[in-house]
Amino acid sequence: MRLTWKDGAATVMVAGTVASYVAFLADVSLPLVAGTRSMATALLVLGLVGCALGGASMAAEDSPKWNTAVAALFGAATAVALVATWITASGFALAVAVGGTVVLWLVATARHAFTGAGPHPRAAVHH
Repeated sequence: MRLTWKDGAATVMVAGTVASYVAFLADVSLPLVAGTRSMATALLVLGLVGCALGGASMAAEDSPKWNTAVAALFGAATAVALVATWITASGFALAVAVGGTVVLWLVATARHAFTGAGPHPRAAVHH
């Protein structure tokens, strides 16, 4: 399968996430990001937008089972890390959440690029 504009848009979201995180670590003043918890919130928003744009259905019939398992594992770990960041303001938990987001993007992009994942042929509308 080929990558689509949605994969490109998801890549922009992840790049924005990583750039924001690096700026946060460098103590650069970012709009709406006043601390670790608000950085975690920004990560969640950017990650959800990226997922909505680039995440094709992981339940598609042609989706490899390993891919779905990896995505579920890293998705759960990322969610737990975000909650931990909001509760504890832990920089380590935030780093885990950023890493999990990047891994989820890599898994989805690799799936789109190297497998037949995408809209199922039977899902096409014929006129």
